[in-house]
Amino acid sequence: MKKSITLATAAFIGLSGITGIATSTQTVSAATPSLSSSYWKKARKVKVTKNVVLRKVKNGHKKAYIGKKTLKKGSIVEIKKGNAKYAWRFSGNIPNVGKAWTHKYFWTYPKKTTNWFTTSLKKSKTTKKTTKTINSVINKSHVDTSVLSNDEIQFLKSSSTPLVSKIKKTLSYTGAKKKAADYILMGQLDLTDKTTGKPEVSYSKFENQISSMNSKISELQSWLNG
Repeated sequence: MKKSITLATAAFIGLSGITGIATSTQTVSAATPSLSSSYWKKARKVKVTKNVVLRKVKNGHKKAYIGKKTLKKGSIVEIKKGNAKYAWRFSGNIPNVGKAWTHKYFWTYPKKTTNWFTTSLKKSKTTKKTTKTINSVINKSHVDTSVLSNDEIQFLKSSSTPLVSKIKKTLSYTGAKKKAADYILMGQLDLTDKTTGKPEVSYSKFENQISSMNSKISELQSWLNG
């Protein structure tokens, strides 16, 4: 019986040990209370997440719309539960619209959905800083990779280069070149932080894993060659 197994399969098995080292965190957001929730019995401040069309209703009339205006994305407004005919009512002043209600009229958003706003009013204070950090990572690696030639870097980053070949190339280096190659290979395997560019595993653990993997592949090749 012919013995056959792809090196890609062997590589996948070996890399499971590497990727198991890294850890990740997830941020879970609280769900927005539904329209039927008692949460909306009183006016609550929300932030509008997309442009929506509001309807102006004449008091004392059944769905007598007398006007409409667009509530812009990013606006902060106070809303509460309306009735069966008018899903959402507004309080206070509506940005670029005017008073939410008077004795003659009131403004409403008639759709019974919560996908047009968020209850989180926090402003991101780190947007500019994060953008600046990301740009710095793009322009400058966490490790000095200039010790490698352009051809060597291209070889390690190319999607057409087999992973096994990249590992063998990395293991052939020493000193600063080895660390630079390790860093590039970590990036190829999603083992570097996307924002800071910092490796998410230690170089020693990473090198131990790829060395072990290379040995297993060599043994496999010898076995296949009989």
